[in-house]
Amino acid sequence: MKSLVFTCFLFLFCYAKGFSQDFITVGNAFEIPVIQGEACLEAGTCFTLTEDQGSQAGAVWDLDTINLNQSFDATFCLYLGVNDANGADGFAFVMRAPETNQIGGVGQGLGYADYNETPENEGIFPSIAIEYDTWDNGAVGNDIPDDHTSLFYNGNLAIPIEPSVPLLGLGINAEDGEYHTTRIVWDALTFQLDMYFDDELLISHNENIIESVFGGFPQVIWGFTSSTGGSSNLQQICFPTTSVITNDYFGCDGETVEFSFYIEGLTEYMWTDELGNVLVDWNINSGVELTDTIITTDTSGTFFLDIEFNNNTISDSVEVTFIENPETPFETNFIELCPELDYPYFLDALNDGSQYLWQNGDVSQSVALEDEGWYSVLITEPVLGCTSVDSIQVSHFCIPRVAFPNVFTPNADSLNQFFVPAIFDYIGEFNFRVFNRWGGEVYSTSNSIKWDGDGPNSEPVPDGAYFYTFDYVGLKGVQTGKLSGTLTILR
Repeated sequence: MKSLVFTCFLFLFCYAKGFSQDFITVGNAFEIPVIQGEACLEAGTCFTLTEDQGSQAGAVWDLDTINLNQSFDATFCLYLGVNDANGADGFAFVMRAPETNQIGGVGQGLGYADYNETPENEGIFPSIAIEYDTWDNGAVGNDIPDDHTSLFYNGNLAIPIEPSVPLLGLGINAEDGEYHTTRIVWDALTFQLDMYFDDELLISHNENIIESVFGGFPQVIWGFTSSTGGSSNLQQICFPTTSVITNDYFGCDGETVEFSFYIEGLTEYMWTDELGNVLVDWNINSGVELTDTIITTDTSGTFFLDIEFNNNTISDSVEVTFIENPETPFETNFIELCPELDYPYFLDALNDGSQYLWQNGDVSQSVALEDEGWYSVLITEPVLGCTSVDSIQVSHFCIPRVAFPNVFTPNADSLNQFFVPAIFDYIGEFNFRVFNRWGGEVYSTSNSIKWDGDGPNSEPVPDGAYFYTFDYVGLKGVQTGKLSGTLTILR
């Protein structure tokens, strides 16, 4: 059975094995091997944005733009370090216009803002940033003592768009050496931008940022920035991946096979069959919620899945194969046998290599008939366990058989004294008649045939040739027949 594997960022972009995303790191940021944390067990692409050193700033950007006219649902893992009292400064999730600065200031600037107001760190404009701030800068930037989050436009820390709220609650430290998840959700229909931290909704912002921030241009670049100042922390970002396995499926003829694929964050979703028929066609702007879609089929074929995470699409296929059930062995459901002639008679279930179960518990491929009645067999093939059942009714019936001698000698010598049938089996009703050469009837019977050569007047008929007819019906009244022939009397 073949397995096909998808690997995809939950944030809009998916890639199949062998396809790599175009990321760029700037400032002090650099890519690192996969770091597995409890909250990010499937993290696949990780970056260190700042080491535990002062006055650093780093950023990582996906250079493929996203279109804010389309919704997205993004999840990431953040590592905010282990330093608490002397730990700083935090992260920012940033969306920026193309051709803007790739990094901003250190310290309170969190790698995106213009707090330091130096020519090389003028901040990123236009932009929107959601902060994960671990340092209290007081009234400047609307900071609070707790590790907190807030939202800013265009790197302007003087005007918070959403007020600061604690990341984990009052007095709870986020620089705890653990990985934390953040989820960014953009609804293009309602212009709703939400941020979750460890599954708690902390920011809910409603505004048409395409117009108010980006001047009507929906194409933006997304990424993360981070910085340290007089205090520092090791600050890392990981992009969780989801391994999606679409198996090939097998079924038995007459069954149905169900298969499905679903992960959160899809923006388009389509199933088609090998004839190009569309089975499911959905996109995030349709206004209809997509849940796990189940495809059902009872025929073999290839089914194609196309998924879009905004401007990146992955495709895969599912092969469905139905296995033929075992051959039914009996050409008819009724058979007539003559015990004296046809027994021993064996019923063969055919299908070599399969398993068999007859109605009497026999597990052999063939069984000998014992009597009249119904005989049935369950046949199981060895690959998928597909089964077939066949049955046959056995009745006893023998074909009528009769044969007559052509001469007899009724001369009282006790040898060949009577005319009797040489063979007389399975005969029901009959009528036997003997005629002389002029067509006169000299003998007839419908009971048993044992002629002594006497005529109707009980006198012996002359020697010579006679003509006979024999009309009969079989024992079940079905088969009829007519025989005729000559016999000779010699005395």
